[in-house]
Amino acid sequence: MSYIEVNGTEIHYIEQGPEEAPTLVFSHSMFFDVKMFEAQARALPWANCSLPPLL
Repeated sequence: MSYIEVNGTEIHYIEQGPEEAPTLVFSHSMFFDVKMFEAQARALPWANCSLPPLL
């Protein structure tokens, strides 16, 4: 799992897909996690999908 630090806060994410492909960011609301986007990410093999997990 990767992370980026923004204003002193670590934001974790999972990347899936070709690194050189356009990035598509998925964002979930409270009480959901990255699992709700697994099917969509698999259906988009041409995209570099960024999925933030619920921590």
